[in-house]
Amino acid sequence: MKDLKPIVPVLTRETAHLDYNNIANPSNWRELCMDNRTNREIFFDVELVDLADITEGRFGDNGEQCVVDSRNQHIIKVHGNQYTLLKNSVAYDMVDEAIDSLAARGELNIDGMHIKDSVTQKGGKTIREYVFPEHHVNVDGTEVLMRVVVINSYDGSANFSLQVGGFRVVCLNGMVSGNKFLNLSQRHTGLISLDSISLRLVNSVMSFHELGLYWEKLLHTPISQSQSDSVLTEISGNSINKFNMLSDLFDSHCKLMGRNWWAMYNALTAWSTHYEISPQSLPNKANVVLGRETEVAKIIRNPKIWKL
Repeated sequence: MKDLKPIVPVLTRETAHLDYNNIANPSNWRELCMDNRTNREIFFDVELVDLADITEGRFGDNGEQCVVDSRNQHIIKVHGNQYTLLKNSVAYDMVDEAIDSLAARGELNIDGMHIKDSVTQKGGKTIREYVFPEHHVNVDGTEVLMRVVVINSYDGSANFSLQVGGFRVVCLNGMVSGNKFLNLSQRHTGLISLDSISLRLVNSVMSFHELGLYWEKLLHTPISQSQSDSVLTEISGNSINKFNMLSDLFDSHCKLMGRNWWAMYNALTAWSTHYEISPQSLPNKANVVLGRETEVAKIIRNPKIWKL
């Protein structure tokens, strides 16, 4: 009988006490990352059309433009006259070209590279995650692989951006770096430079070991009750239920890792990765997770809260 696919637990108030650090292993993490509810067809055709052409001039012409999904014949977004369309086919081909070039020069090891694509917001935003297993660090006996997230949007919700961080195998967590200097962000008002993409990728390889040292520092730095309360209050907002859930989640991590900032960091990334998503938001799951990761990154960049 074929083995059943392991179940990835969904984080809720009732499941916050579970062990989220023993979900995956080196042989099954790729399979567990995939979700058949996610639209992965990122190279659908789009075009930029003058709004006045669509309305046949009935409302005048102020230079606004529409990004149109040619396949489904629907307007994704209306933009101003300064907007420049960057198609996914162009954006991700440039990233792939940069990756292949760096690999050919021996500056990036792409053996076993894993790619996960997600299209959200009815085609408005695309999120591609690259995981590089040959670029890894070991923190407290577990492997963290280098992860690069590349985002492109047609709906104006995000710049074209490249974000560097990690992917912790045992928990499937995306490990945000919080370091803006490792990331690339370019508005849709000009050309994207292949050189700038290559430079960020080279910097990510060179800096990933430093990220590992930072995570080691988290592991060996105790966190007080007042410090942990401050972090959890910040991310919980005004929700007592969320605070209690995160407190339970943090406590369960402390039992495995000790009461330190590494346990807090992993509790936050477990929340961003595994916290329940409403049924109506499931088609946009990747974008929901990305938004949570952005919240975590803001917290670890805030020295008033993240007191190391």
